[in-house]
Amino acid sequence: MFRYIKLKFYFDKVLICEVEDNGIGRKASGLINARRGKEHKSFAITAINKRFEYLQENCMYEIGFNYIDLFENGKACGTKVIIKIPIRNTIPKE
Repeated sequence: MFRYIKLKFYFDKVLICEVEDNGIGRKASGLINARRGKEHKSFAITAINKRFEYLQENCMYEIGFNYIDLFENGKACGTKVIIKIPIRNTIPKE
């Protein structure tokens, strides 16, 4: 079985980026890391969360990111992350 990462970008009041993979899923990955004795908490995820919280305070649209665990026939078949990013109009007025 081959692995993939699919990226999709579109605009709906904010820039939306969807990142989807067909990996083992977050739950299985967490179990593997627990067996290995890894209790690693990602600094990057914590930092990104704080940045999105700050931006959300000053933005009139929902921004941030969330995870969706993907399943097929009751079995984990990947993860989708949806990222919402505000975009300012950068085209100068005439």
